[in-house]
Amino acid sequence: MYHYPDQAYFGKPIRKATIYRYSGVTHKTKQLITSQIEQIEWSYKLAPETINLPANSEIKEIQIITLWLKGRELHPSILTLLDHSIRFPIWFEVISNDRFRFVAAIKRQSEADFTQQVLSEHFHSDWIVESQLRRQHLPTAINLEDLWTQMLAPLLPLKCRSNESTWDWSKRCEKWKSFIREAEKLEKKLRKEKQFNRKVGLNQKLRAVRSQISQCQK
Repeated sequence: MYHYPDQAYFGKPIRKATIYRYSGVTHKTKQLITSQIEQIEWSYKLAPETINLPANSEIKEIQIITLWLKGRELHPSILTLLDHSIRFPIWFEVISNDRFRFVAAIKRQSEADFTQQVLSEHFHSDWIVESQLRRQHLPTAINLEDLWTQMLAPLLPLKCRSNESTWDWSKRCEKWKSFIREAEKLEKKLRKEKQFNRKVGLNQKLRAVRSQISQCQK
């Protein structure tokens, strides 16, 4: 998706043994990393000194991590572990044979414990066949936070509102997806329901959920 400046290249392999020593890793996650991940590389570092964009209080650096998979499976807990182990925003480039996928989550400092971070869900692109992959230069931005917002835009299902933080944006997208799932369940029940009075109740719930979906999209 993006072509990174040469000066931002980091190219540091991340050994699995290093990840296994991280205090938050469980035995199950270790097994998943062993079975699903072939190689991990800290590929690029987007920072003021590497791409000449100023940092701010929200975004100091953006890290590009490349994951080579052994097959086609990538358990979400692996991404969560890596995101928690590196405090900066991470843009994951996931490679499975000749297919690429881009994944990212939004993180912020925990209000309960300032030493910890909380994550949104991980948003991802569709799989792209290597022959169809077209890399472009990084978006024009005024600072790293603006760059991060623009990088995220193709991954999130809704557009970012004016003056909306990336965290609030991600939470709105998560709610929208939840309402979509709820509407699909209600529609399925409605199609199967035979009793008129129950249909009326289901229709009322469905209208309410669709209203919530509409509010999220505005």
